[in-house]
Amino acid sequence: MRRGASALQSYKNMNSRLRFGLLAVALLFSIAAAGDSLTPESALERSGYMRLTTSVEVSKFLEQLALLSPFVRKEQIGRSAGGRSIDAVWISKPPPVRANKKTSLPRLTILLVGTQHGTEPSGGEALLLVARRLALGGIKSILDGADFIIVPNANPDGRDLHRRVNANNVNLSTDFVLLSQPESRAINDLLLRVRPEVVLDVHESAILKKKTLGREGYLTDFNAQFEIGNNANIAPEIRRLSLDRMLPEIVREVQRRGLPAQRYIGEITSIRQAITNGGLSLKNLRNKAGMVGAFSFLLENRLDPPGNYPTHRNIRERVAEQVLSIESFLKVVRAHAQEIMPITRTVRMAPMLRSVYLYTAYERNRTQPRISLQLRRRDTGVAEKRWFDDHRAVATAHKLDPPQAYVVTAHEQPIAAVLTRHHLRYKKITNRRKLAVSAQKIRADGNPLKPGEPAAIHAYPVELFLEPGDLWIEARQPGGLILPLLLEPRSTSSIFAYPPFNAALTRGREFFVYRVP
Repeated sequence: MRRGASALQSYKNMNSRLRFGLLAVALLFSIAAAGDSLTPESALERSGYMRLTTSVEVSKFLEQLALLSPFVRKEQIGRSAGGRSIDAVWISKPPPVRANKKTSLPRLTILLVGTQHGTEPSGGEALLLVARRLALGGIKSILDGADFIIVPNANPDGRDLHRRVNANNVNLSTDFVLLSQPESRAINDLLLRVRPEVVLDVHESAILKKKTLGREGYLTDFNAQFEIGNNANIAPEIRRLSLDRMLPEIVREVQRRGLPAQRYIGEITSIRQAITNGGLSLKNLRNKAGMVGAFSFLLENRLDPPGNYPTHRNIRERVAEQVLSIESFLKVVRAHAQEIMPITRTVRMAPMLRSVYLYTAYERNRTQPRISLQLRRRDTGVAEKRWFDDHRAVATAHKLDPPQAYVVTAHEQPIAAVLTRHHLRYKKITNRRKLAVSAQKIRADGNPLKPGEPAAIHAYPVELFLEPGDLWIEARQPGGLILPLLLEPRSTSSIFAYPPFNAALTRGREFFVYRVP
């Protein structure tokens, strides 16, 4: 065995005592399942944690739960690019009734999503176990106060093909601006139909990044990370409660149960990079959910590298860590239920138009320019502190009071398709007419902008003739707050930062999306 591989195995052994307790959690799940011959087991459990559950087996497991419990309903919410079923399971007990009243107590709706990346399977496996405990009475106190919708296998193509992406080779986790894939559309449709108060997106992250940080001789060193919906345009009431109270409590609860935890640190691919927190744009589920009034969070647990483990890729311990993290999260959510409910209700009833920041990005933290993080040497497994530039401060720019409406005079069909995916309404102009609008022109030469390049804009009033087929999009509509973020070229979440739309932006030419004052 190579010296580096031996050292890596030594590093794994260093963590065995800590993770032995988590293995006990997984064993308790197995014992609970074995206690009743009717209790369904996942294919992973039946194989002794030596084989992952396939997408078909995930569906069958959920069907078994629905047959065994009157509180469970299985629903197919879509099909993947490869034609595989995307299933959700609804778990809900009849709500208790207030004394001397016929009105039900208010209940949270919680959406849990796993395996958006097919090579991060333990999240989906953990959600099967959590669903079983909820359905069959293992977490009674939480189920009494909430309704659950669980999508354990959001990327069935990736799971079965052992790929991070779907069958169309698209990263689903960053597809929530364009919603180009059937899988991300299925999750978005569910989000907008159900309108949950709380969302958790469950992931893993490899500590060995062979092509980047691993080549520099280091491994990352974490067990559980959480991030909030952090786009600057998410309602401040939601961001404050999420960041100032819920996130620290979630981290402490995971730590109390024996697993190191922290706020999410953006992926480390080099010892020379700057450190940030999670992505700020709407391209991820966490921020899309936050923009429609949900308390939304990311969970990321460690994904062990290939090695010699008692189970396949150490999957038993990975699942146990995710179960512990999910249940810790749910405990804190339950403790804040009476605060969450009125905040989400108020946010969703608020005026549909308010100022937004088009641009959000990380910048250097002036109060703490440098930060030390613990990594591990790949060759020896020894922990080592490394210093990084701290870029976790968030900058905002280009504050905009949304216009009354937008008018689109070119590329109408693909833009209309994106609006439809976001459940945003529009009308097609039927008669030619003249209208006073605000135009925008991208400065500088006539070369097309590069994807994601900030656009320098000159805005000015013009008289515009609307032609039949042009799009009219009212800003004052449900979900209308995200319209400027999608349609403005300076927005961090603009559709024009992505192919094929970015090719339509040309320097020195008038932009074909107009604001109606």
